[in-house]
Amino acid sequence: MSLSTVFQKLRSAIQGKPQALHCNVCDQAVEAFGSLPEFFRTHLREAGWPYPFEQSETCNVDAYLCPHCNASDRDRLFALYLQEFILRRGNTPLRLLDFAPSHPLKKWLIRYANSTNLDLIYRSADLFAEEVDDKVDLMDMNIYREGQFEAFLCSHVLEHVVDDRKALSEIFRVLQPGGVAVLLVPILLGLKEIDEDPTVTDPNERWRRFGQDDHVRLYSKAGFMERIREAGFQLLDLGVKHFGRKAFLRHGITAQSVLYVAVKPKRP
Repeated sequence: MSLSTVFQKLRSAIQGKPQALHCNVCDQAVEAFGSLPEFFRTHLREAGWPYPFEQSETCNVDAYLCPHCNASDRDRLFALYLQEFILRRGNTPLRLLDFAPSHPLKKWLIRYANSTNLDLIYRSADLFAEEVDDKVDLMDMNIYREGQFEAFLCSHVLEHVVDDRKALSEIFRVLQPGGVAVLLVPILLGLKEIDEDPTVTDPNERWRRFGQDDHVRLYSKAGFMERIREAGFQLLDLGVKHFGRKAFLRHGITAQSVLYVAVKPKRP
Protein backbone atom coordinates (compact mmCIF):
# COMPACT_ATOMS: atom_id res chain seq x y z
CA MET A 1 0.00 0.00 0.00
CA SER A 2 1.45 3.37 -1.03
CA LEU A 3 1.91 6.27 1.34
CA SER A 4 -0.76 8.23 -0.55
CA THR A 5 -3.29 5.41 -0.02
CA VAL A 6 -2.48 5.27 3.68
CA PHE A 7 -2.77 9.06 3.82
CA GLN A 8 -6.24 9.00 2.21
CA LYS A 9 -7.51 6.15 4.42
CA LEU A 10 -6.28 7.85 7.58
CA ARG A 11 -7.88 11.12 6.56
CA SER A 12 -11.23 9.44 5.86
CA ALA A 13 -11.13 7.49 9.12
CA ILE A 14 -10.56 10.61 11.19
CA GLN A 15 -13.01 12.88 9.40
CA GLY A 16 -15.65 10.36 8.37
CA LYS A 17 -15.32 11.86 4.89
CA PRO A 18 -12.41 13.17 2.82
CA GLN A 19 -11.14 16.54 3.98
CA ALA A 20 -10.48 19.23 1.40
CA LEU A 21 -6.77 19.73 0.88
CA HIS A 22 -5.37 23.22 1.14
CA CYS A 23 -2.02 24.94 0.67
CA ASN A 24 -1.54 27.43 3.47
CA VAL A 25 1.36 29.07 1.61
CA CYS A 26 -0.65 30.29 -1.41
CA ASP A 27 -4.03 29.93 0.34
CA GLN A 28 -5.59 27.83 -2.40
CA ALA A 29 -7.63 24.64 -2.41
CA VAL A 30 -5.72 21.65 -3.73
CA GLU A 31 -7.20 18.61 -5.43
CA ALA A 32 -3.96 16.68 -4.94
CA PHE A 33 -0.44 17.64 -3.97
CA GLY A 34 2.31 16.59 -6.37
CA SER A 35 4.73 13.82 -5.45
CA LEU A 36 8.47 14.12 -4.89
CA PRO A 37 10.07 14.86 -8.30
CA GLU A 38 11.21 11.76 -10.15
CA PHE A 39 14.70 13.27 -10.38
CA PHE A 40 15.31 12.49 -6.70
CA ARG A 41 13.74 9.04 -6.82
CA THR A 42 15.83 8.06 -9.86
CA HIS A 43 19.15 9.29 -8.44
CA LEU A 44 18.56 7.63 -5.07
CA ARG A 45 17.55 4.36 -6.68
CA GLU A 46 20.51 4.32 -9.10
CA ALA A 47 22.98 5.20 -6.31
CA GLY A 48 21.73 2.36 -4.10
CA TRP A 49 20.09 4.48 -1.37
CA PRO A 50 19.51 1.89 1.37
CA TYR A 51 16.67 3.57 3.29
CA PRO A 52 12.91 3.43 2.71
CA PHE A 53 11.18 6.78 2.22
CA GLU A 54 8.94 5.94 5.17
CA GLN A 55 11.93 6.60 7.46
CA SER A 56 12.18 10.25 6.37
CA GLU A 57 10.95 12.30 9.29
CA THR A 58 9.62 15.36 7.43
CA CYS A 59 9.04 14.46 3.79
CA ASN A 60 5.72 13.56 2.23
CA VAL A 61 6.94 11.90 -0.96
CA ASP A 62 3.38 11.42 -2.25
CA ALA A 63 2.14 14.91 -1.35
CA TYR A 64 5.30 16.96 -1.67
CA LEU A 65 4.58 20.01 -3.84
CA CYS A 66 1.67 22.40 -4.13
CA PRO A 67 0.48 22.40 -7.77
CA HIS A 68 -0.20 26.15 -7.60
CA CYS A 69 2.85 27.69 -5.91
CA ASN A 70 5.38 24.81 -5.65
CA ALA A 71 5.54 25.09 -1.87
CA SER A 72 6.94 21.88 -0.39
CA ASP A 73 5.46 20.09 2.59
CA ARG A 74 8.20 21.56 4.77
CA ASP A 75 7.29 25.07 3.52
CA ARG A 76 3.72 24.39 4.61
CA LEU A 77 4.99 23.22 8.01
CA PHE A 78 7.07 26.41 8.39
CA ALA A 79 4.00 28.49 7.52
CA LEU A 80 1.94 26.78 10.23
CA TYR A 81 4.51 27.73 12.85
CA LEU A 82 5.27 31.23 11.56
CA GLN A 83 1.60 32.15 11.52
CA GLU A 84 1.20 31.37 15.21
CA PHE A 85 4.61 32.91 16.01
CA ILE A 86 3.68 36.21 14.35
CA LEU A 87 0.22 36.29 15.95
CA ARG A 88 1.77 35.62 19.36
CA ARG A 89 4.13 38.59 18.95
CA GLY A 90 1.35 40.98 18.05
CA ASN A 91 2.63 44.22 16.52
CA THR A 92 6.12 43.91 17.98
CA PRO A 93 8.63 44.62 15.16
CA LEU A 94 10.39 41.50 13.92
CA ARG A 95 13.91 41.37 12.51
CA LEU A 96 14.18 38.12 10.59
CA LEU A 97 16.98 36.50 8.59
CA ASP A 98 15.90 33.91 6.03
CA PHE A 99 18.85 31.75 4.98
CA ALA A 100 18.59 30.01 1.58
CA PRO A 101 15.00 31.21 1.31
CA SER A 102 12.19 29.23 -0.24
CA HIS A 103 10.57 31.60 -2.74
CA PRO A 104 6.98 30.44 -2.07
CA LEU A 105 7.50 30.75 1.70
CA LYS A 106 9.18 34.14 1.35
CA LYS A 107 6.22 35.49 -0.62
CA TRP A 108 3.80 34.12 1.96
CA LEU A 109 5.79 35.57 4.87
CA ILE A 110 5.89 39.08 3.43
CA ARG A 111 2.23 38.92 2.42
CA TYR A 112 1.17 37.64 5.84
CA ALA A 113 3.24 40.26 7.65
CA ASN A 114 1.54 42.98 5.61
CA SER A 115 -1.92 41.54 6.29
CA THR A 116 -1.28 41.60 10.04
CA ASN A 117 0.41 45.03 10.02
CA LEU A 118 3.61 43.48 11.30
CA ASP A 119 6.69 45.68 11.08
CA LEU A 120 8.84 43.00 9.44
CA ILE A 121 12.49 43.80 8.82
CA TYR A 122 13.30 40.97 6.43
CA ARG A 123 16.68 39.96 5.03
CA SER A 124 17.52 36.97 2.89
CA ALA A 125 20.95 35.39 2.69
CA ASP A 126 22.79 32.63 0.86
CA LEU A 127 26.34 31.89 -0.19
CA PHE A 128 25.53 31.05 -3.82
CA ALA A 129 22.01 32.24 -4.75
CA GLU A 130 21.81 35.49 -6.71
CA GLU A 131 18.41 36.82 -5.63
CA VAL A 132 19.21 37.43 -1.96
CA ASP A 133 20.00 40.51 0.06
CA ASP A 134 23.33 39.22 1.38
CA LYS A 135 25.94 36.80 0.04
CA VAL A 136 27.19 35.14 3.21
CA ASP A 137 28.59 31.85 4.47
CA LEU A 138 26.44 30.25 7.17
CA MET A 139 29.63 29.31 9.02
CA ASP A 140 30.92 32.90 9.04
CA MET A 141 28.19 35.55 9.18
CA ASN A 142 30.45 38.36 10.34
CA ILE A 143 28.47 40.91 8.33
CA TYR A 144 25.80 40.65 11.06
CA ARG A 145 26.31 41.90 14.57
CA GLU A 146 25.66 39.83 17.66
CA GLY A 147 21.98 39.73 18.59
CA GLN A 148 20.83 41.43 15.38
CA PHE A 149 17.77 39.24 14.71
CA GLU A 150 14.75 37.96 16.61
CA ALA A 151 14.16 35.08 14.19
CA PHE A 152 16.25 32.94 11.86
CA LEU A 153 14.89 30.54 9.22
CA CYS A 154 17.12 27.71 8.04
CA SER A 155 15.58 24.83 6.11
CA HIS A 156 17.73 22.07 4.59
CA VAL A 157 21.02 23.97 4.70
CA LEU A 158 23.04 22.48 7.57
CA GLU A 159 23.49 19.15 5.75
CA HIS A 160 25.43 21.06 3.06
CA VAL A 161 28.01 22.86 5.22
CA VAL A 162 31.38 21.42 6.17
CA ASP A 163 31.10 22.35 9.85
CA ASP A 164 27.50 22.42 11.08
CA ARG A 165 28.60 23.08 14.66
CA LYS A 166 30.24 26.30 13.55
CA ALA A 167 27.13 27.22 11.57
CA LEU A 168 24.88 26.63 14.59
CA SER A 169 27.24 28.72 16.71
CA GLU A 170 26.91 31.57 14.23
CA ILE A 171 23.12 31.29 14.22
CA PHE A 172 23.21 31.47 18.02
CA ARG A 173 25.46 34.56 17.90
CA VAL A 174 23.31 36.63 15.53
CA LEU A 175 20.12 35.96 17.48
CA GLN A 176 19.16 38.21 20.35
CA PRO A 177 18.41 36.55 23.72
CA GLY A 178 14.95 35.03 23.47
CA GLY A 179 15.23 34.82 19.68
CA VAL A 180 14.30 31.68 17.76
CA ALA A 181 15.92 29.70 14.96
CA VAL A 182 13.45 27.56 13.01
CA LEU A 183 15.45 24.63 11.70
CA LEU A 184 14.94 21.63 9.43
CA VAL A 185 17.32 19.07 7.97
CA PRO A 186 16.74 15.69 6.32
CA ILE A 187 16.43 13.16 9.17
CA LEU A 188 16.29 9.37 8.88
CA LEU A 189 14.36 7.91 11.79
CA GLY A 190 16.10 4.55 11.58
CA LEU A 191 19.55 6.11 11.88
CA LYS A 192 21.17 5.78 15.32
CA GLU A 193 23.81 8.47 14.84
CA ILE A 194 24.83 11.14 12.35
CA ASP A 195 26.64 9.78 9.31
CA GLU A 196 29.02 12.45 8.03
CA ASP A 197 32.22 12.79 6.06
CA PRO A 198 33.05 16.06 4.25
CA THR A 199 35.94 14.29 2.50
CA VAL A 200 33.52 12.18 0.44
CA THR A 201 33.36 13.99 -2.89
CA ASP A 202 32.14 11.31 -5.32
CA PRO A 203 28.60 12.39 -6.36
CA ASN A 204 27.24 8.85 -6.56
CA GLU A 205 28.60 7.97 -3.12
CA ARG A 206 27.06 11.11 -1.67
CA TRP A 207 23.70 10.14 -3.17
CA ARG A 208 24.02 6.65 -1.71
CA ARG A 209 25.21 7.67 1.70
CA PHE A 210 23.77 11.15 2.36
CA GLY A 211 20.80 11.34 0.00
CA GLN A 212 22.07 14.04 -2.39
CA ASP A 213 25.27 14.88 -4.24
CA ASP A 214 25.84 18.16 -2.37
CA HIS A 215 25.20 16.79 1.12
CA VAL A 216 28.07 15.98 3.48
CA ARG A 217 26.05 14.30 6.25
CA LEU A 218 22.85 12.46 7.04
CA TYR A 219 21.24 13.29 10.36
CA SER A 220 19.78 11.05 12.99
CA LYS A 221 17.05 12.61 15.10
CA ALA A 222 19.00 12.32 18.36
CA GLY A 223 22.19 13.59 16.72
CA PHE A 224 20.52 16.68 15.29
CA MET A 225 18.86 17.57 18.58
CA GLU A 226 22.14 17.10 20.42
CA ARG A 227 24.01 19.47 18.11
CA ILE A 228 21.37 22.17 18.51
CA ARG A 229 21.63 21.93 22.29
CA GLU A 230 25.43 21.86 22.13
CA ALA A 231 25.29 25.29 20.48
CA GLY A 232 23.57 26.65 23.60
CA PHE A 233 19.94 26.58 22.47
CA GLN A 234 16.88 25.39 24.30
CA LEU A 235 14.94 23.18 21.92
CA LEU A 236 11.30 22.67 21.04
CA ASP A 237 10.40 19.84 18.66
CA LEU A 238 6.94 20.63 17.36
CA GLY A 239 4.93 17.96 15.59
CA VAL A 240 1.42 16.69 15.14
CA LYS A 241 0.61 17.00 18.86
CA HIS A 242 1.35 20.72 18.68
CA PHE A 243 -0.24 21.63 15.34
CA GLY A 244 -3.05 19.06 15.32
CA ARG A 245 -3.71 16.06 13.11
CA LYS A 246 -6.41 17.83 11.10
CA ALA A 247 -4.01 20.63 10.14
CA PHE A 248 -1.37 18.14 9.04
CA LEU A 249 -3.87 16.18 6.95
CA ARG A 250 -5.35 19.29 5.36
CA HIS A 251 -1.98 20.69 4.33
CA GLY A 252 -0.40 17.42 3.18
CA ILE A 253 2.07 17.04 6.05
CA THR A 254 2.91 13.58 7.35
CA ALA A 255 2.10 12.68 10.95
CA GLN A 256 5.81 12.05 11.67
CA SER A 257 6.87 15.53 10.57
CA VAL A 258 8.65 17.69 13.16
CA LEU A 259 9.75 21.32 13.15
CA TYR A 260 12.72 22.19 15.35
CA VAL A 261 12.55 25.57 17.08
CA ALA A 262 15.82 26.51 18.79
CA VAL A 263 15.45 29.25 21.39
CA LYS A 264 18.40 31.36 22.54
CA PRO A 265 18.10 31.66 26.33
CA LYS A 266 17.40 35.14 27.67
CA ARG A 267 20.06 34.64 30.33
CA PRO A 268 23.37 32.74 30.16
